[in-house]
Amino acid sequence: MDHVNSEYGVMRDNLLPLSFINTNFKKEVVSLVAGRPRMGKSVFAWCLAATLIRQKQRVLFFSLEMSKDQVLKGLKRFGCNSNDMKSLFAIDDTPTSTISYMCQLLGRGKYNYIIVDDIQLMSPPCLAKTRQEEMLHIINGFKEMAKENNISVILFAQIRKLMEYSHKNDIKPRLEDMGESYSGYNFEDVHISFLHRDAFYKRSTEDLLEFITYTNNERKIEYIQSLSS
Repeated sequence: MDHVNSEYGVMRDNLLPLSFINTNFKKEVVSLVAGRPRMGKSVFAWCLAATLIRQKQRVLFFSLEMSKDQVLKGLKRFGCNSNDMKSLFAIDDTPTSTISYMCQLLGRGKYNYIIVDDIQLMSPPCLAKTRQEEMLHIINGFKEMAKENNISVILFAQIRKLMEYSHKNDIKPRLEDMGESYSGYNFEDVHISFLHRDAFYKRSTEDLLEFITYTNNERKIEYIQSLSS
């Protein structure tokens, strides 16, 4: 059963509401935001970072997919100015970063939020036999980071394209769609959410970004005005 919450449907000043952030990205918790290609994960990450910065929160942003210049342009798109970013924001675009490397940068400043885009491009902290084991080590490393530093860790990841799914009568992503890299992992202490846009598949549909979470087999959908334009 779907529980639809439209409270967050309209953003003020092109930013995410604080009530939305406080509910979904809590301190000492790892939050994993996943989506299929072209759902707007990176743009959502920029909007989230910009909202936090403009609320005077210190953000450490790891961009493993896009360059530092691309991210800075994205933040300016959501109203961040150079002074805010200089004092409240740090970015690293080193490809294939590791947990230990990120912890080193975290130790150089006092941050409230860590954002990583995209976790699947990270290097594992140790040798592992399977991709599942690699992701287990990476996520557990972030869980330790969140608790030890009293921060919110927000990870972005890509899941499979729609053509790889069997439940095509319902195109919204589900927990089981995380893929083999996450199979067998216990996500009870990780906050999982999905980004989805029906309009990408149904051209006549209003282009709203859906933020989807699952609790006790109930799907909660929060609509956010499109960030794709």
